[in-house]
Amino acid sequence: MSTKLNELQNATVGMTVGVIEVLCLQPFNYCKNMIQQGQPLSFDPRKLYRGVGANAINMGSCTMIQFSVGGSLKKMVLGGEDRQLKTH
Repeated sequence: MSTKLNELQNATVGMTVGVIEVLCLQPFNYCKNMIQQGQPLSFDPRKLYRGVGANAINMGSCTMIQFSVGGSLKKMVLGGEDRQLKTH
């Protein structure tokens, strides 16, 4: 989230990052679930990515809201001021 982006831009970045995260991590979630259930693992992409659409919508919308609200709150707290971090 950035103070330089408006809410729509922050939301777009959040949705994109959330979907990319799901696409990268879906095979690991599948393997984790199969191991927990004591099922055999399959490396067939149709099985690895089963349910990826619903997962992408869920994670994408969550990160979209987080980025949009976080960016707005950051702008509100900073009051449009560009502050740099300082070492003590």
